Amino acid sequence: MFDSNAIENIRKEEWADLYRKKNPEADRWAEGFGVIKHSVETQARVFSMAELLASRSIHGDGVSFFDLLHAVDRVASAAMWLVVHETYARNVYLDGRDLLPEDFKPYPDGHTGGALNMVPAYAGYMVINAITGITRSWIMGQGH
Repeated sequence: MFDSNAIENIRKEEWADLYRKKNPEADRWAEGFGVIKHSVETQARVFSMAELLASRSIHGDGVSFFDLLHAVDRVASAAMWLVVHETYARNVYLDGRDLLPEDFKPYPDGHTGGALNMVPAYAGYMVINAITGITRSWIMGQGH
């Protein structure tokens, strides 16, 4: 008996690979950035969304779909870096040098987990507004 899920996953992977080969901008985005990685399933869904939006002539503010996604990965990566450093570090260095022991807070503070969840969520909210040209409302709710 064939495993239909396995077959579907192979099809997704082949289609995503072909799409990346034909679209250098999509391939650049698919590589991710920093800690941000894009699974084959995510790639397939995003590539399908790109095709659907293009077929409907939805171009947002005119910036390329995959240029926006590539940029938002960079923004989200930088914001997550800052969230973690705000929790644990007294000092941050933009030149990439290692932190010394005295650069760390003796007692970390902040809501790192919740903030780390909010960064990609808000970045996604902003990019979908730009991609579609429609501004949606945003309410940050964390259930308390």
